[in-house]
Formats: sequence, structure tokens, C-alpha cells
Amino acid sequence: MRTPLPIFPWSLAQQAWADGFRMAIVLFGHLWGDHIYDAMPLMFDERQEAFTYDELSIGSYRELTTSVTKVDTVGFGFATKDTNRVHFDERYMAGTPYGKTIAHGMRCGSFISALLARFPGPGTVYVSQTCHFVGPVFHGDTITARVEVIAKKEWVGSDGRKRQRIALRTTVRNERDEEVVRGRAIIIPPQSKGR
Repeated sequence: MRTPLPIFPWSLAQQAWADGFRMAIVLFGHLWGDHIYDAMPLMFDERQEAFTYDELSIGSYRELTTSVTKVDTVGFGFATKDTNRVHFDERYMAGTPYGKTIAHGMRCGSFISALLARFPGPGTVYVSQTCHFVGPVFHGDTITARVEVIAKKEWVGSDGRKRQRIALRTTVRNERDEEVVRGRAIIIPPQSKGR
């Protein structure tokens, strides 16, 4: 017998839509006078500093902590079209080893990208990322993404231009200090201090 489709959490969808609508108002309200990037600090109440290749050293790291909510999951599901029932169907998940719905793995991995916007900061180019999802993340968990510089490489390309790459160890841990995502990233660091 087929399991019936879950009842869609419309109240969560409405909240996610409202949050997105508020963000759009902030962004588009500033488009008329300023570049869109100038509106970003208003959304997050911060101005981000860039760290160049020479300012980054082996062992340098930063962390970003956030909570994972069902509203986040609904928004991520809408944005990516990932409607896997493990993220939405409580009844189905009650019969699994997890016992309840879990957040999208890539949503948790995306906090690494959010952290790179802060360290090394604006101008960072994400070249590659490996992600190993080693534990579940549940709605209501508080997770901390961490990036740490583990290697640097600088060379001159065949076109005579200087090339720079930074290798990072990337992890995400929950509030129980359990590792839930681990991987490595390669980035091109910001070329100037910017702001």
C-alpha cells in the first residue's frame, strides 16, 4: 500500500514567502539609487572586510553559527525543487532511524558558502568543494560552520598572470559538538581589500 502524500505545511510556506518578500523589498528598494551590493549590509547589519592572499595564513579560521528552522527547509525546498519527503513528512520519518524530519544536507553545506562571504570576504571565488554528510541535522538544531586555511599556492600562469589559490578545511558541527558535514574547499581569495 502506498503511503499517502504528506499534508503540505502551508503555514511554513507562507512564512517563508513573507520572509522572502521582505528581503525583496529591501533589495529592490535600494536598486533605484545604489548598486544591489550596497543593500546587502542592511539585510544583515554588517559591512564585510576582505582578506587578501597575503593576509591569510595557515591555521587562520572563522566560524558562523545559525539555527536551522522548518521555514528554512521549506524555502530551500522551493528554491531547489528538492521535495524529498525526508525533509517534510513527519509521519514517514517517524518510522525511520532518524525518527523525525531532517534538514537538506546541501542547505547545511551552503552555510560554508555564507561563511566564505565573510572570510576571506567579498571578492572570494568558490572554485571547488567536497562535502561529506556524516550526521543528520534536525529542525531546531544550532549549527556552526567553520573554514580553516590549510594550504596556499601562488604561481604565474602561462599567460603571465599571477594565480592564487587557498585550500580550506570545511566543517559544520551541531550544538552537541557532533560533526555533521566535513570537506575541503579551494578558493581564489579577494584580490583587494574592497570595502
